[in-house]
Amino acid sequence: MTLPSRVHFDQSHPVTGSRLRVSNMNLVQRVYMWCDSFEYLGVTFHAGLKLKTNTEVIKQTFFMASNIVLRNSRSLDELIQLQLLESFCLPIL
Repeated sequence: MTLPSRVHFDQSHPVTGSRLRVSNMNLVQRVYMWCDSFEYLGVTFHAGLKLKTNTEVIKQTFFMASNIVLRNSRSLDELIQLQLLESFCLPIL
């Protein structure tokens, strides 16, 4: 079997459910350890019988940025605060 040359092995992690015990995978003279979760675009995916996701980090980052904007713009008009929230905080989501 030949592997495509565009595969980024340094960024690849095979995923298996927590109930399975699988030996490490050997490809192209490298050893890949199995993991039970991975992160993609800020969302953590957990392996298992059903797809589970964790978006807590994104929510925490959004609320942290919102609190900073609101704290630093207390003296500004509410419409300006809303515009600042839309421009700085919404892109996080």
